[in-house]
Amino acid sequence: MNKQLNLFGEAEIQAENKLIISKKGKAQLSKNQILFNKLTKRIENLEQSIDKETEKCEALLKFHGAKIQPALVKTANLRFDLAMSLADVSYQYKFGKNQLAKINDTILDLCTKAFQFIIPSPEQEAFYNNWSQTSYKEELEYQEKETKETVFDFLNFMFGMDIDPDTPMDTDEDINNLYQKMGEQFGGFEEPRERKKTKKQLQREELAKAEEAIQKKSIRSIYITLAKVLHPDTEKDPVLKLEKEELMKKVTVAFEEKDLTTLLKLEMEWVHKETEHLETLSDDKLKIYISALKQQVAELEQKKYSISQNPRYSDIVPFLSYSETHARTYINEGVKHEKQSCDSLKHFLTEFKKPGKKKVIMEFVTEYCELLDDYYEDPFDF
Repeated sequence: MNKQLNLFGEAEIQAENKLIISKKGKAQLSKNQILFNKLTKRIENLEQSIDKETEKCEALLKFHGAKIQPALVKTANLRFDLAMSLADVSYQYKFGKNQLAKINDTILDLCTKAFQFIIPSPEQEAFYNNWSQTSYKEELEYQEKETKETVFDFLNFMFGMDIDPDTPMDTDEDINNLYQKMGEQFGGFEEPRERKKTKKQLQREELAKAEEAIQKKSIRSIYITLAKVLHPDTEKDPVLKLEKEELMKKVTVAFEEKDLTTLLKLEMEWVHKETEHLETLSDDKLKIYISALKQQVAELEQKKYSISQNPRYSDIVPFLSYSETHARTYINEGVKHEKQSCDSLKHFLTEFKKPGKKKVIMEFVTEYCELLDDYYEDPFDF
């Protein structure tokens, strides 16, 4: 026996014997037996592929978080410091109306980019409100609306849940009502956690909750698959019938308690026991297995496809098409880029504090606003 990660990233004991029907003597395998073998082999390959890709994603996510996140927070703080520095110099020198408008746009953009990675203090929020036509809270409400739409789109994509975009999510009761609806369809859902303040944190939290529903759906799928195979009414042999009744009770209890580990163990226990006499399965029973296997193949293919769509990996999507080695190289390049950004921000912070730097300030602001204009004209070419 050896250990291997299953579809859900958990260690499971795997038997050395394969789930395959072998020929007996000179007898040829039937059409259904051949199909059974193809499906079990496909499932094995898919599970290995999913495990490998998931392990890669988790490793890259951890590497990305350790390398990039501290650099992003550092850059964010420097951006806000630079915004405050620009605000100070705007009172020290005499600027024209257009020049002040550019300074204002630069300050707001620096704050907006900073607040994607840091939670603003009351003082920082007040500073932003002083320069913006809309308050930070109003902006946050708009961001929450965008987050809602992203969450609802994700639920629709993964589970086919068609949720009205106007569904309220302003209070804990609103969120619990949504989870109750999800629970009715997928067998329960965990209580929501306290929401964060920044746009990125709000989106990650809400999408993470939706991600948990994937596992709930998988529990339901395993239960359905086992119920098809273990249902006592499909068994004529009195000994096997009794055994299936006991196993089915355990399966039902595990499903009701959302005990994924027990369900998987019961699944593996039955599959390995059946392997000992697969060659003797009747054609009718084989068809039941084939039907369940086809469903499992379809779900695994969807699972494999949806790995890159998982909101958990949203930060590393640009790197997922590369090998892990190359992805790590590109992430390290991103860290170097953030360091260069920090050095540049530090340079301007120092320069702006020197006397007689009005020209330097306006050159910076003008170039910054030109980059913003280019972005809004073609954000995909920025």
